[in-house]
Amino acid sequence: MLRSALHNYLYRRWFRPYRTDIEYSQFIAHILHFRDQPAVQDEESAVDMTISMHGAVCSGLDSKTPKTEPENQQYYTTRPLFRAIAIVIQGQHYSRCYDIRPITYMPVLIILTGQDDGLSAPITFDSITDAETVTIRGKTAARTNLETAIGFIMALEEREDAAFGPQPDPVASTAASTGNSIYRYRRSTANELGWGNEPLTGPSSQWVDMNRYPDWTGLGARYDRILDVVERRSFERHMTLECNCIERDLSNQ
Repeated sequence: MLRSALHNYLYRRWFRPYRTDIEYSQFIAHILHFRDQPAVQDEESAVDMTISMHGAVCSGLDSKTPKTEPENQQYYTTRPLFRAIAIVIQGQHYSRCYDIRPITYMPVLIILTGQDDGLSAPITFDSITDAETVTIRGKTAARTNLETAIGFIMALEEREDAAFGPQPDPVASTAASTGNSIYRYRRSTANELGWGNEPLTGPSSQWVDMNRYPDWTGLGARYDRILDVVERRSFERHMTLECNCIERDLSNQ
């Protein structure tokens, strides 16, 4: 349950309908769940495992050659901010369903990996006034809650975009797609909504006139409502059919 609750929280925190560029699978974070790994019982071991796995993911992304090369592959990039930061949530603290509900207050550890190449400036935790800054296994880290950590990441994302522009380049990346079937579908839909004759290029976050369409509509809004229903039903099913969290608590007393 933790992974789905976490994903949905991140999605709703980061994504703004019609105002967030999502081309080429952009998202605020990549969630890694360490399966088939020895359980870690302390913060030092959690940091060791996180840094190791984070490095493996980055190396894999650098070296991987896909079996089927996606169209415009050059626009699928790993941003420097992804390489520079990792956030640790120790899952054993959230084995009970009712611990997941107040997800914004979930304690997390933000780790600086030491990979600063490509950033506009070094990363510090000065902007997190209530963070506890620590050094663990030689890495600078900050203890805070999930809500603060994601706000911190989003502010850094804005800083990097202000310095270098959005990545991938929203003009070049969308112009490169004008000959494919997805573009033709988008163009057809845009024409139905009154787009006009201009090419459908540039940041998609500027394609919709919010004065004409103040409310989110279409497939995206429909899928969002479905996501809401699935999340609620999943929790209800757990509570009615599977939940033994309270029994486990009582048995451990």
